[in-house]
Amino acid sequence: MNSKVLVGYLEASNPTALGFLRNKFPESKQMLSGAMDFGGDNKNPTKTEPPNRTASFELIKETVEQLIKDIDSLVLVMKSSMLLVRRIRLSSSVVAAATGVISAALAFMAQGTPLASDKVAVGVAAVTALSGFLGVFAEHFERTPIGVKFGGVEELTSLVNMRADVERISIRTRHDDLNPCSEEEIKQSLGLVTDITLKVLRLKYLSPS
Repeated sequence: MNSKVLVGYLEASNPTALGFLRNKFPESKQMLSGAMDFGGDNKNPTKTEPPNRTASFELIKETVEQLIKDIDSLVLVMKSSMLLVRRIRLSSSVVAAATGVISAALAFMAQGTPLASDKVAVGVAAVTALSGFLGVFAEHFERTPIGVKFGGVEELTSLVNMRADVERISIRTRHDDLNPCSEEEIKQSLGLVTDITLKVLRLKYLSPS
């Protein structure tokens, strides 16, 4: 049941808003309960006709508003993580590219001293190890504690697209008084918001902060 996903999301993210809906629509108590039957979807899904039409519509509105906040927060976290990783990778690349120059400088400075070649070899090894360590650090910060990649271009692009979708739905709901949404529109919005909600819940779980 699509509404159950939204109810569960609000229970965890904004229980105050959900409590307001339950008080406002006591006749839709079952739909807003969040209880799910074992063994699959309900064979008699709640319709969006009165009295549940208005309750479903308001549930979508509250969920969309919360999704906007969560998506914006996830985008900030992801952009911050990507920026950190980019800087570390840039440092690693610079160090790796400068290895030859550093090797020549060490060799020049070590001329005429005992064990010059050994000193140069040690210096080159240290610079190479530094580049490797930076690469490992970048890989570490790019993934969550369970090893799943979090801050990537694909994930950020997906979030931006979801943000556009929820904003479009939010604008549509704000104009319902002037041009009421049809039952089909509400059903489609419910399905889309449910898909986005599940994706946002997954990203919130994976988020390092």
